[in-house]
Amino acid sequence: MPNLPDCPGQQEMCSAMESYVEPCQCGGAFKKGCSPRCWRCKQPLSAEDATSFIESNAPGTQKGWRWQRTWSGTYCIIIEDKIIKNNFR
Repeated sequence: MPNLPDCPGQQEMCSAMESYVEPCQCGGAFKKGCSPRCWRCKQPLSAEDATSFIESNAPGTQKGWRWQRTWSGTYCIIIEDKIIKNNFR
């Protein structure tokens, strides 16, 4: 990961980081402020609608954890085993 002083890690990507990130294998791009998209239909995923499957798959839910219902601040999400590792140029 490039070391950009105004782009702290473990949070939403900053716009200065966009030029360092490879495009997605699906043809999409990783951009600040964008929602994750369905890998099948390419439409943005609703954070509100995702609540049911995120909470049902999170171990902390049984202890009272609840999904924030927003993509803001989310720095990683894996959907249906689709994962990209080290996608920096």
